[in-house]
Amino acid sequence: MVVPEIAAFGSRYLITLEAIEARSQKSIARRQEEAENKDQVIAALGKAGSQLRRRLGESLSSLEKYDAPLDFATTSSLEALRPTEQG
Repeated sequence: MVVPEIAAFGSRYLITLEAIEARSQKSIARRQEEAENKDQVIAALGKAGSQLRRRLGESLSSLEKYDAPLDFATTSSLEALRPTEQG
């Protein structure tokens, strides 16, 4: 499973995605990205997701085919993503 975390530090944000093996609860990969401001969080989250997928071994052809910018694939609102993060 992938566990997201979005932490605010003043006007900056740190986005963390951690892949955890469900059975053992051990971390198998982790990626972090920084966003300069709230408007850049969605793009940084998408970039962290792409990097995590690469690190987990997703094929280049699959990455190229399905790697749409996150702000086009979902909401561009950080507030709308908060319930997803908490779920």
